[in-house]
Amino acid sequence: MGEKTKAQIARELGIRVNLLRNWRLEFEEEERSGTPKRQPVQEDVLAKLLCENVFLRQENEF
Repeated sequence: MGEKTKAQIARELGIRVNLLRNWRLEFEEEERSGTPKRQPVQEDVLAKLLCENVFLRQENEF
């Protein structure tokens, strides 16, 4: 699989590029500090639903 742009990944996930960028920055900060940042429950649920949506779209294409 080839390299994808941030815009392509965000489009596949059904999110804006800025949200993807924020997630990456939070992940990098967690890696540096060694402690996970707590997210509000709504953001966790939204992220899981977005990922599930992408998976279901891909399944539907087959």
